[in-house]
Amino acid sequence: MSLTTTAFTARKVIKNGSMGLVAFLILLIFFKAISGFVKNKRVEIEKPNVKYGILSKIVFPEKEFTAKNFSFEFPQDRPPVFDDKAKVYTVYRSNKSFLALEIEKEMAKKMGFVKEPRQISNNIYEFENDYNQKLKVNILDGSFTLSYPYQDDQLMLSETKVPDEKEAIGTLKSFLETAERWRDDFDVEATKVTLLKHKDTNLIEVSGISEANFVRLDIARQRIDDKFRIVSINPNQSVVSALISSSTTKARSIVELKYRYAEIQRESFATYPIIKAETAIAKLKAGNYWPASDVAGDNIIIRRMSLAYFEPASLTNFMQPIFVFEGDGGFVAYVEAIEDEFTK
Repeated sequence: MSLTTTAFTARKVIKNGSMGLVAFLILLIFFKAISGFVKNKRVEIEKPNVKYGILSKIVFPEKEFTAKNFSFEFPQDRPPVFDDKAKVYTVYRSNKSFLALEIEKEMAKKMGFVKEPRQISNNIYEFENDYNQKLKVNILDGSFTLSYPYQDDQLMLSETKVPDEKEAIGTLKSFLETAERWRDDFDVEATKVTLLKHKDTNLIEVSGISEANFVRLDIARQRIDDKFRIVSINPNQSVVSALISSSTTKARSIVELKYRYAEIQRESFATYPIIKAETAIAKLKAGNYWPASDVAGDNIIIRRMSLAYFEPASLTNFMQPIFVFEGDGGFVAYVEAIEDEFTK
């Protein structure tokens, strides 16, 4: 190969290589720009939308308590990892408050209470029927309790042929369906069943159905996103808690029923930033919590921390997330999860 040919080839390689390098750099800059744009868009999409504005703080029932000294024994020796935001749901409230009493009267009739109720406080009405049952209803939020003085019914206390789990759930479901209070998001599969025996004016848990006088059912709601529990003011009871007897008489088969249900639209929600797990732990240590289930003693070992949703105990327009701390002896504490700047 001649020197001229070699020089020509070299110049061609250099020229093409330079063009390739320039093209490579242009493509690199282009892809970086696209990557940054997509990343920024993703951050923008994932940023909490806070579309309900400033929320009211959760109102927990008043309860006196003394703050504990906490220590923590989590799995893997560290707190769980949570997302930096959570959903907030609107709670449906009827705008027909002037018809609230009439609506609840209709429900009471379907439950067997046909007499006119008596008002026992601003929004609380009590119904009675001929079977000595009482129905106490809050006409504003629709919650109610039904009771029968089973402790005065010696025949009932001596019977031990209580229904099995399937029969008991069927009895409760049928009763609530008649009253139009059975809801689609009740999680029957997650029902907690407790067998109870009456002893010395108390109900004690027993292991065998042949020993029991009553069956207690706690029917929970379906979890939020199949992950987060909905908890109430009593962590040991679900939104629907019923005591089922062995009686075959319809009016005496359900001797206790507690019902509190906040209707939410699961497809419609806002997202809000939540505090870090470490911040929630610091609040717990500082005594900024609500003791859902308190225990004696000053020193508590916390073994479980989770994110859940609180079934409102008072009139509110939102269902909000909380952190739930569970410790030895049945201790349970709730700490609000939404960042403080978004609540008042």
